[in-house]
Amino acid sequence: MDTRNPKLLSIVAKGRELFWKYGIRRVSIEEICKEAGVSKMTFYKFFKNKNSLVIYIMDCLMKDQFEQYRSFWDSDIPMVQKVEKAIKLKLDYTRSVSRELVQDMYKSDD
Repeated sequence: MDTRNPKLLSIVAKGRELFWKYGIRRVSIEEICKEAGVSKMTFYKFFKNKNSLVIYIMDCLMKDQFEQYRSFWDSDIPMVQKVEKAIKLKLDYTRSVSRELVQDMYKSDD
């Protein structure tokens, strides 16, 4: 998948924004497409279904967080600062996720 494709980037950004705000179940593919300014055909060009988009977003997020952790854990800053940065990163992520999203993820069989 071409991660530089503007339509893909728009779908991912709007999907994340909507999922984070309303959870997975309340958001439809139609809403994502409307917000992203793409057709459903374009959505299906990149993703099999809504769950595959969620998995893609979560995978990207985990890779990004891992890189952020890696950057300061491998640095020469004192251990106390490393721990502080790790806690702040975790808190920032936790605050950005809605209760609905977490509930939907735990309830999902996927």
